[in-house]
Amino acid sequence: MLSESEDIAAAWAKLECYVPRLALILHLVREQQRDPTLVDPESIDVDSIRAAITLVEWFKQETKRLYAMMLLEENDRDITTLTDWIRSRGGRVSKRELMRGPAKYRNSNNKAQAAIDLLVEQGFGTLRAREGGRSMEFVLHAKHMHACDSDTSAPQTPQGPQTVTGASGRRPDALPHGPR
Repeated sequence: MLSESEDIAAAWAKLECYVPRLALILHLVREQQRDPTLVDPESIDVDSIRAAITLVEWFKQETKRLYAMMLLEENDRDITTLTDWIRSRGGRVSKRELMRGPAKYRNSNNKAQAAIDLLVEQGFGTLRAREGGRSMEFVLHAKHMHACDSDTSAPQTPQGPQTVTGASGRRPDALPHGPR
């Protein structure tokens, strides 16, 4: 557990007590089903304990997989939120402006720099010298600058068809209609 993240280590710590519980459940099921391999119905045997350990090992791997999926989803949401914010500012932003912007990056040089580095690494834009050359700014690539409003067909989203325009992000006539 020491080599895992704090969240995974906490989840795994809770799994420790599952081995005896699952072993008891498996033992009782085997007893109820009159399992011929069950030697003593009064004692939990090695087979029940091994099966419980196997289940807990599976739960551990599933926990890691689910946490990884949740982290990816969170990162995707963060990137979408950040690129939307940059787009609303004309598609360009300096690290200082980012540090004065969304609360997540406010007053944190490291978080702002990491966010800009990630956007560059993921291919959302580039770093360029600002006019006058005294500071750098992140500039969204054109394909990300107009990703949502470049054509007249409304993109399909889980919320229904929408066309993104202006600062509000939605046109009232593009909202899904139907029973409310």
